[in-house]
Amino acid sequence: MRRRRGGGRRRSVPSELPVLTHYYQLLTWSFERAEGFPKLLRPSLTQRFLALLLEGLEGLLELRYTREREPLFRATNLTFEKLRFLARALKDRRAFSLAQYEHFQRQLNAVGAQLGGWRKACARRAAEARGRLAGPGDGP
Repeated sequence: MRRRRGGGRRRSVPSELPVLTHYYQLLTWSFERAEGFPKLLRPSLTQRFLALLLEGLEGLLELRYTREREPLFRATNLTFEKLRFLARALKDRRAFSLAQYEHFQRQLNAVGAQLGGWRKACARRAAEARGRLAGPGDGP
């Protein structure tokens, strides 16, 4: 690292989380598909689907920069569940082909698995921190 005047260290730019990269790819793929959805569905299912996709991205970004993450993990997971059902409705209305629907579900499930892993890692770190704070004579 390069030193600044005064002896301080320059902070490195944080790298993008893999879950964010994966979700962003799904988001752009979905927006491209939505351009071809039937006009009849655009004011209802399509708009809601796209709004939830953006809500999912916002949830992931908030998780990145928030200390109290558990409520956000639950809210983002709920957004993903809503997306699963809306994608199914879009498939049933023939806005998504079967192959597109399966692709969307596989990608969203992969993002969900990454989110779950992140959640477990955060819980593990919190438990370890609580253990360090408790000290040797504070336990049962």
